[in-house]
Amino acid sequence: MKSRLFSLMAAWVLLAWLMTGYAGAAASISGTTWYLIYEDDGRPVNYEVNFTPGGILKYDAPNDKSPNNDFWEQRGENIFIYINDKYSTYTGRMVNNDLITGTAKNIRDDQWDFEIRRNIKEQPGAVALSGTLWVLSENLPDHGE
Repeated sequence: MKSRLFSLMAAWVLLAWLMTGYAGAAASISGTTWYLIYEDDGRPVNYEVNFTPGGILKYDAPNDKSPNNDFWEQRGENIFIYINDKYSTYTGRMVNNDLITGTAKNIRDDQWDFEIRRNIKEQPGAVALSGTLWVLSENLPDHGE
């Protein structure tokens, strides 16, 4: 009876582990490229982010006037990103090996949610056509309805 109960419990644990899509020790993001996604005043924002070895963050934000003061660190599945000498801090968790989600906050106490995706083609609203990537958005007229 004990053996059967143990087998049943082990099966449930295995099933739960498989359903999470993420298991075990977090994969290192060092040396990888991801895509930071969030909204700014209702507009989608998307930056390529490079987690370079040694904790230096490189990203393609057009208004970044001081690119040498952005850093990152990883503690297991937790990812921390510091922009402009910690003017903004992004605190995220690896949901799986292709997705990090979390909340960012700046020194003015503004707060927002973000996603970082390893594969841009997984971005909601993105469509790949013949090896290219198009991001679709709509601004439909109200028509007074």
